[in-house]
Amino acid sequence: MNKQDEDRLRQLEEENRKLKDYIRLLENKNNTLDNTVQPKESTNVDPSKFYAYQEVDKLLTNQQISRFSRHLLLPEIGVKGQAGICNGSVLVVGAGGLGAPCLLYLAAAGVGRIGIVDFDRVDISNLQRQVIHTEDRRDQPKVTSAAISVKNLNSSIQVDTYDEPFETHNGLDLVSKYDIIVDASDNVSTRYMVNDACIIAKKPLVSASAVRFDGQLTVYNYGPDCPCYRCLFPEAPPAETVTNCADGGVCGVVPGIMGCLQALQVLELLMIKGGGGDGLNVLSRRMVLFQARDTTFRTVQLRKRSPTCAVCGDHPSITQLSHMGAPACAAPRSFEAISSVLNADNRASVMQLKDVMDSQGEPGGKYLLLDVREPVQFDIASIPGAVNVPLKDIKSKPQQVEELINNVGGDPSNFPVYVMCRRGVASVSATKALVTQKSFGNVKNVDGGIDEWIRLVDQRFPSY
Repeated sequence: MNKQDEDRLRQLEEENRKLKDYIRLLENKNNTLDNTVQPKESTNVDPSKFYAYQEVDKLLTNQQISRFSRHLLLPEIGVKGQAGICNGSVLVVGAGGLGAPCLLYLAAAGVGRIGIVDFDRVDISNLQRQVIHTEDRRDQPKVTSAAISVKNLNSSIQVDTYDEPFETHNGLDLVSKYDIIVDASDNVSTRYMVNDACIIAKKPLVSASAVRFDGQLTVYNYGPDCPCYRCLFPEAPPAETVTNCADGGVCGVVPGIMGCLQALQVLELLMIKGGGGDGLNVLSRRMVLFQARDTTFRTVQLRKRSPTCAVCGDHPSITQLSHMGAPACAAPRSFEAISSVLNADNRASVMQLKDVMDSQGEPGGKYLLLDVREPVQFDIASIPGAVNVPLKDIKSKPQQVEELINNVGGDPSNFPVYVMCRRGVASVSATKALVTQKSFGNVKNVDGGIDEWIRLVDQRFPSY
């Protein structure tokens, strides 16, 4: 360390000491006051001798000075930056894997007002990653559970809860009430709706996602030429091509890391909005990609705003929210809605499957129970006698199913085939693929899949 650095360090230490001395002085004065109006006590202390006294006195309370002192000591944050945080408001859409750590750190940092949107309930499977919830709050609304944790951490902030989906009828109104919006949702439909609402309401959007061992993060609609989500992805991908953590799994730490990074971006935006944040560089027109398997971060440059974008382009065609599938923070669409695309002859309930199993025994020579989940899910638990052929193999090599039927002496043109998956979504695609093959004449989708089997037939079957 050179002499200049040493001198600067001593100067900062002296300023820090003076600031702490003055904090103690103010706290001592506060402790001696009662609830009546008292004449102002005289003091021999000259406030001008204390570091940043006038600025602190105007922007932060004594309690805030003490609580956020570690922020105040950072030149990049300082008094103005912390005041921006304390006076700011943030809406977090989703109180799950991403929203949980994000909410906790926003509360810890002192964000003045936090809104939480989610209408799911706390489930035991959430606790592997959603650290804002606890075992004793199972079956509570997630917004209620999250609000308890937030208030326990910082009782001075305002918490608004919205136990409802982020939808076309309420999304724009919700977004318009807050300075910064956080997309911590878990489905594509919500991402488009939140993005569109932010563009229409002119709000910055901090967006992240996490699945398996991968995470990504960026800030949309902030700064010149910054793209929005639709600029990068003009059309929603087919539902069957999108993997979420409920189906693909997620390493619990990954959404924790990405949610913390979301909180960091929110704080930087609020600091800058408050007149602080010197030297901070918001993640606009850049995207961070995190790979947990080898613990690497990579930052890629994003293209500029698209002039032809349907919502933020030069001539937008989207001026109000439109529904693009499942509502925010919701469970997947009901299997009834998904299965309805099939003919009645190609559908069976779990109770009908149970009747078949009770009358004919386990699958084999008289019928085939085809489980189209991925092998890693099939290995967790499966119905006795079921055969695992993943959906992708059924679509690319349907002859596998034909061989299975031939091996038990059956005729594919009339041999009963029952197709099953976890929730009755992938099985619909598999059933449609087999029905289009002329060789298969008796294929039935098991509506609701494993989840419905657990609910109506066998509660002992492991839920995951």
